[in-house]
Amino acid sequence: MNGKIKFYDKNRGFGFIIPEEDADKDIYKDVFFHISGLEDRHGSYEPEEKVSFEAKESDRGWVAYDIAKVELQESGNNW
Repeated sequence: MNGKIKFYDKNRGFGFIIPEEDADKDIYKDVFFHISGLEDRHGSYEPEEKVSFEAKESDRGWVAYDIAKVELQESGNNW
């Protein structure tokens, strides 16, 4: 699944992801994530930055894990 970072506080170790428009809105509103779910725990994650992730339901709602930045391909470099 893909989405965008809504908020991330590196000092507190958590944030939220806004899933892409094609996600099921009833299930995936804003998805919580903990720093332990990031592939690059030392990297910076800024609002509106695109990420891919997996999500699972917990007793407090949906939680994202396996979160990675989505690298955009430059136009014309499709090899």
